[in-house]
Amino acid sequence: MEWNDQISLPEFAGGPRQMESVELSAPSSSMIIASSVASQAERMHSQIGQALEQEIRAVPDSGAFTAQARTASVSNRRLGPVVGSSVVPGSESERGAGDDRLRLYLSRPTDEGELRRSMARHLDLVELEDPELEIDPVITGEITALSHNFRLRPAAGGVSVGHSRITAGTLGCLARGRSGDRRDRVLILSNNHVLADENRGSFGDPILQPGDHDSGTAADQIAALERHVRLDFSGGNNVLDCATAWADPTLVRPELFFSEHGKPRYFNVSDQPAPCRTGMPVAKTGRTTGLTQGRIRACNATFQVRFGSRVVVFSKQIEIIGRDGVFSAGGDSGSLIWSDEAARRPVGLLFAGGGGVTFANPIDQVLDALDIDLLTR
Repeated sequence: MEWNDQISLPEFAGGPRQMESVELSAPSSSMIIASSVASQAERMHSQIGQALEQEIRAVPDSGAFTAQARTASVSNRRLGPVVGSSVVPGSESERGAGDDRLRLYLSRPTDEGELRRSMARHLDLVELEDPELEIDPVITGEITALSHNFRLRPAAGGVSVGHSRITAGTLGCLARGRSGDRRDRVLILSNNHVLADENRGSFGDPILQPGDHDSGTAADQIAALERHVRLDFSGGNNVLDCATAWADPTLVRPELFFSEHGKPRYFNVSDQPAPCRTGMPVAKTGRTTGLTQGRIRACNATFQVRFGSRVVVFSKQIEIIGRDGVFSAGGDSGSLIWSDEAARRPVGLLFAGGGGVTFANPIDQVLDALDIDLLTR
């Protein structure tokens, strides 16, 4: 397949001819709490997740119905400023171990008493009327999918990348196919909304480095779109925003990149993922904010997130806050997040944020859904 005047990959000739789109049968938020002895906070979190999904389904989704109108319509009915929730384990609660706390993500500052009364009335969460029940309001604003901005060859993780029709996101890292014709295929990993243009991409579409917003052109193509997990915009539950593109091996490298005092620095992370753990120190390198450090605050977040003119629900997501400032900003979407320790084990794939809070997909689920292994060494 001839991509452009500068890149020719003959091995594509034997590859598939159609877009490989992986459809996940994700559990609804009502299935997230599997234990029969779920805490009070977990039960409320599950109920809020169901309400978020129901409200998305209840609002028409058409090109004429803007994201702002949709969000306002949703907010004015049942959930008010609440755009999501998570559970803070008892071990992190000031009230002691075993006493989980409900965290609420809010689109705007709200009086806590009014918030409790509204949710108790509209969602039948009567427990919230008890002022002794501890909650943790976090002002995120509206959570949005987040959009090094230079050309780098070979391209490394942490730099600008994107489908030719989008602005720019971040190249997370390299990966390798696990099975079939994709076994040992060199791939780049990022978000669906970065590489697959929110489901609109087709197999073989050009992937640019840097992205279009960063002056990328057809001459900057390093890969071709080859697989993505579809985003559900119909009101169903989403867990993953991820995609892969088939890369020219001569144009990419397995290390990650960051800039230190204007000088390029490269480093490796582990190719063995780590499970999410509340309180875990983490780091990432991305197109916009470079190398940053943070801490995981939740492994079970459910919330609404806006993709351009569409609003969807995500569940079982990782919540991260920065250590000494912001952890991410627009354009960092697709960044690989790893444990900030000697092993540097990957934990998540960054895809959204708001109000100083960052959200990521669990990396182990990303790898299984895309049938890939990390190629970071």
